[in-house]
Amino acid sequence: MDRAEGACRGCDPAGLARVAGVWARGWARARATPAPRVVPGGFRIEVGHPRHAARYVLPAADPAVLRALARTVTTPDIWLKICAPRAEVAPLLTAAWQYDEPQYLMTATLPPDPPAAAPPSGYRLGTEECDGIMDVRVWATGTADRPAASGRTALTGGVDGTPVSAVHDMIGTEPEHRRRGLGRLVMAALTAHAVRRGATEGVLVASPPGRELYTALGWHLRSPVTAVVRKG
Repeated sequence: MDRAEGACRGCDPAGLARVAGVWARGWARARATPAPRVVPGGFRIEVGHPRHAARYVLPAADPAVLRALARTVTTPDIWLKICAPRAEVAPLLTAAWQYDEPQYLMTATLPPDPPAAAPPSGYRLGTEECDGIMDVRVWATGTADRPAASGRTALTGGVDGTPVSAVHDMIGTEPEHRRRGLGRLVMAALTAHAVRRGATEGVLVASPPGRELYTALGWHLRSPVTAVVRKG
């Protein structure tokens, strides 16, 4: 585990719990699932998809919470997303849980005047907004069957004095279109939309390759995320 793996940038447990809650609510909006409900130790989202029946978002590797889930969750395809490194999680679960690749909870302070998103030569940018959710797609010129890159952001917060946060999700670039700045283009378009709608904070969970891009764009690691799924 590298030193950053266990880092929490200026984040006390309450602060990490807040960010994890923002992520859970924004992710649920972005995926059109029911809103998270509060459960012991965090949140539960009823996803209802094949291979992803439900997920728990847990801001910490609380031993009592994880041991209880390991004992009581017997339905396959229920995920736990735990804001802690695998070394803290593994001793608390059983062999019935399968680990996914490492993930990283990250945040950014959104600039008040983000630069315009301009596609490189050979590509065009398309956006679509509905009910506070923005989809961004980048198309290679002359194609319309599958975007070269895409992403989505869902806004949450703005109630009772809470800041508006933009939760970025499903960001990806097709292999044959990588290293052409399309990931940066998608992020710029999502950020510009979020700022126009009053967001001051960005939140996302990154894969290992995504973490490199987002760090280069000024995002900061808040916590490693250990992802595990209950198998039958």
